[in-house]
Amino acid sequence: MTTQSPDFFTYAEIKQAADFIQSQTSHQSSIGLILGSGLGPLADEIETATLLP
Repeated sequence: MTTQSPDFFTYAEIKQAADFIQSQTSHQSSIGLILGSGLGPLADEIETATLLP
């Protein structure tokens, strides 16, 4: 059984994700980076990072 990702997310789903991220840090950022495998060196260059599992 394969699960397909939706082509888009609803506003409610995006808001839920944003609320979770905001609940994990007091930092109020203007951007967010989602890094995948192979981008560790870029992550190492970020001075003020908040890591979420």
